[in-house]
Amino acid sequence: MGKRRDVPAPPGGAAGGKADDVVAGQSDLRARLADGVEGLFVKLAGTELLEAASQHFDFCVVDLEHSALGEADALDLLRCARALRFPALVRLPRADAAVINRTLEAGAAGIQLSNVRSTGDVLDARAALAFPPEGRRSASTAHASARFGAIPLREYVEQASRPMLVAQIEDLHTNDPLEEILLAGVDVAFIGTSDLSVAARFDPDAVVRRIQEVAGAAAAAGVALGGFRLDHPASRYDVSCSDMSLYGDTLAAHTKRVPRRARAVKWDELPTEAVRPGVSRCAFGTEACQLVMNTCEPGMELRPHSHSFDQIALITSGRGRYHVGKTAHEVGPGSVLLVPAGVTHFIETIDETMENVDVFAPARDDYLHLLSWMGDEPTGAHDGR
Repeated sequence: MGKRRDVPAPPGGAAGGKADDVVAGQSDLRARLADGVEGLFVKLAGTELLEAASQHFDFCVVDLEHSALGEADALDLLRCARALRFPALVRLPRADAAVINRTLEAGAAGIQLSNVRSTGDVLDARAALAFPPEGRRSASTAHASARFGAIPLREYVEQASRPMLVAQIEDLHTNDPLEEILLAGVDVAFIGTSDLSVAARFDPDAVVRRIQEVAGAAAAAGVALGGFRLDHPASRYDVSCSDMSLYGDTLAAHTKRVPRRARAVKWDELPTEAVRPGVSRCAFGTEACQLVMNTCEPGMELRPHSHSFDQIALITSGRGRYHVGKTAHEVGPGSVLLVPAGVTHFIETIDETMENVDVFAPARDDYLHLLSWMGDEPTGAHDGR
């Protein structure tokens, strides 16, 4: 995960300054999308983990869709995030104007709206986020963002930053064209890969095609692309985990496990997973250390991507180019590369099949299913929402 960028305190310290800008650090999240930001879903009511997360992430999303949190819990978390100058959005299943207003007054930087299917969904959300005449948000100064009335109403309204709107696209089809939806006032097009996978009946090719469609529409509309661990080079709004998954991973790491039995196998004996046309993989290891064999055929689609952890790659057969950052490395059997966290990379085959072994320590959560053939499948807490 990326270290959270330092956010300067507003003039006059925490007790002074302007209206919405006193939700310090939240108003500049939109500006930082160009460089890419990393956040987490908040699903637990306690504020202690939120305080810890604020030191390592750029933002958080308080989840009122897939969690046991109630609105009172969300407001407490938002007030804590506001005091920490930690940008916090709220995920909602629908554009409830009253809930949106209360969360904004508690310090939310914006909302993440699930299952957006039409321009009407976006316009309803934008109306709830904006004061008249642009929208229908109700105005008040009886809250912390307006210093409980210390800031005059007109000054508060005129200085209020425009809240962010993240539109979650999670179906194979929308009622209106994607680009039209995004041009209706969206800051981020967030791909909800879990619901999208269900809608596609877990067809990976259909999911990939839809991701490409959303990414293309976002680029055409000039909107940032995002998702949950979205493996796409254009992604700038990355939600990489949840507080619940971090908590689960920590518990799993300290849980005594029955020692695994020794195994000796050959790569060609392992069950493989088709990733996309021309690319397949299989894996060996445990949740502590994982080896992933990738087979890349000539003519496969090139897919530049990056992730938040280091990767070691060993070429075992075939020759080609391994692009890391701006450098294209000529590689062949015996070549070893280090791909640092956050650096864009991809393999380019030339005229023969390439095989390479990736090393991940600890194992990637989204690759743990590749180890199920080993009998005692690892139980890493994985939250793909």
